[in-house]
Amino acid sequence: MTLHAGEVYASTEGNANLANTENHPGAVGFISPLLKPLYPVCLMRLAPETAEPGCARDGAGALLRGPDGLGVPCQPGEPGELLGKVDQRDASRNFAGYTDREATRRKLVFDVLKRGDCWFRTGDLLQADADGFVYFVDRMGDTYRYKGENVSTAEVAAVLGGIAHLRVAQYGVAVPHVDGRVGMAALEMEIGAPAPDMARLYAALDEQLPPYAHPRFVSRL
Repeated sequence: MTLHAGEVYASTEGNANLANTENHPGAVGFISPLLKPLYPVCLMRLAPETAEPGCARDGAGALLRGPDGLGVPCQPGEPGELLGKVDQRDASRNFAGYTDREATRRKLVFDVLKRGDCWFRTGDLLQADADGFVYFVDRMGDTYRYKGENVSTAEVAAVLGGIAHLRVAQYGVAVPHVDGRVGMAALEMEIGAPAPDMARLYAALDEQLPPYAHPRFVSRL
């Protein structure tokens, strides 16, 4: 018996989606290199910490801009942010936004492929190979992805810090053969202070956070 695996990528409130219907291992979608201009999604390079000569940089996590002020598309094998084209005339391409206007503003970017266009920022890093198959790389900002779920580092740190009464840094680390990143919590402790009761700590975490958000590693600073 032959098994056929399909995988999709989509965002809850956004308009960007992809599908891998070719049974291609590891891919979350496909963008034909020949028909790329017709797709309502694109992968764009992000501005580095120090902008390259001739490229404008408009803030941390901003798109890399070329001399013409437009975005710079990713080359095969190059990770970039996935964007979804916003079209108010098409319900499937529209983005209604949030109740928080500032949050809505941060999710939109303009003048990407041409002047006046508008795109939804997914906050996800993906990359495509030369054949057009697209692969998930990582989350951007203060979240990371673990087994298909988005984990907020700020939320975990706040909950963990409230339980242990310590300063906590939560982040995701890469572990071989694991889908996404695994949570690690760094606890800042005073010299000579006793170690926290880990059994009590995890029992309290069970009450306040879903299992996928639990840190799998804990270090003392």
